[in-house]
Amino acid sequence: MVKHEVISTRVPRTVGPGLDERGLEFYATRYLADQPDAPRPDELVSYCRGTGAMQNIAIAIGLASLSNLRKDRDLNLYAREKYATALRQTSKLVMSSQIQQGAREFALSLRSVITLALFEVVNRKGSVVSTSTATTHIQGAIALFKLALQFPHAAQEDARNALQFIPSQMTATPMPPAFFEVLGRCGELLEGAPDKVCVDVALAIAEACRLSAQMNQTAYTDGRAPVEAFLQQLVALQAILDLLEDRLQEPYPFQENRWDYDPAVLFRGRWHSYGGIWPARIWNHFRWARILLNEMLLKSTIEYPISSGRFITAAHKDRCFSISRRMAEDILISTPSHWHHPRLDRETARKFEPPSQGGAGAIGVPPLLWHLKVAGSARGVSPELWKWSYETIQVVWKDLGMQHAIAIANIMESERGIQRKNVVTRKIKVEEAAVDGL
Repeated sequence: MVKHEVISTRVPRTVGPGLDERGLEFYATRYLADQPDAPRPDELVSYCRGTGAMQNIAIAIGLASLSNLRKDRDLNLYAREKYATALRQTSKLVMSSQIQQGAREFALSLRSVITLALFEVVNRKGSVVSTSTATTHIQGAIALFKLALQFPHAAQEDARNALQFIPSQMTATPMPPAFFEVLGRCGELLEGAPDKVCVDVALAIAEACRLSAQMNQTAYTDGRAPVEAFLQQLVALQAILDLLEDRLQEPYPFQENRWDYDPAVLFRGRWHSYGGIWPARIWNHFRWARILLNEMLLKSTIEYPISSGRFITAAHKDRCFSISRRMAEDILISTPSHWHHPRLDRETARKFEPPSQGGAGAIGVPPLLWHLKVAGSARGVSPELWKWSYETIQVVWKDLGMQHAIAIANIMESERGIQRKNVVTRKIKVEEAAVDGL
């Protein structure tokens, strides 16, 4: 078993010099060393020395997590002070990187900006609120991507990195134009290369998010031209995702493995082995988007039966359910590649994790939470998936103290309550109709 630091049930109210060390140790252990994408030992040491932006962000996240778990408001205030200091330092770092135009400076700036966004999802209550407040940092990171394209291999890295920000569109806030400018330039530089598929996947996922927001914000009338045009876009995007799934297999193949292990760690005793952490993340973003699109297609058959009947046949509907179930199961099966359950000892954890490529630690956990939520709540999936996803998200909350996790768990509970209420209402109506028919 991984031995975490034993923390007293009550963090001292007085803010003392030892709190920096406590916050840094919590971050270094839980958010870095215990993750599949853990930094190398020499990289981990860099967090523990000096007083730079990255160290202050690490302290802020560690203390915010502890304050969430211990409900210590004073500790949270101190965490926000460290965050404010890191914000000022990062601003200077970004300005310096723009002047010096060095690859190392850009890398440091980018990591600092992205980790600032991580603080928001750790500290803010409400999944939409936390993702929305992180958007400012996300936009800053995208601007850095644009500048970094001048460096060798930057196009490949930028295309992969851009995918990490897609879940922010769950707030229905459009990605900035610079996002698409970066992807367009990456596409040009990667033309003919296997990694070009990353650009195409990112654009397709962004389109799925746009259509989802449009569907939620528009009151269509069944049988009219606008809703039929919308449904045509959904069907066309599904065909694109079919092709992209085949294309992804070439540069990013993965293998399913089986082992009789703790069911809380391995869903149905299965896990995926990938060539690296980036392929694992790209596949999960893709699966999430496929479920999102199928949810729209299936929802349209209920809300717009006349119009959907012209585009979505019974066989097409069955295929939507089949794809969603497959994608949802794959998301759950791949979880050990993205996050280590606290029950895992280090030796066993290495068996499940892909080769580390970024050293970013828990940066990929917030998107994983969205993936698990969507997978567990997808139409037509077994209740077993909801239960496993929900319980996993709860463990993330208890292990990392991430407000984003408990907020998503609360959304799942709320949605399930509404679904149960609707089932009861439909049952009552059916029984009343049966009585009336006597």
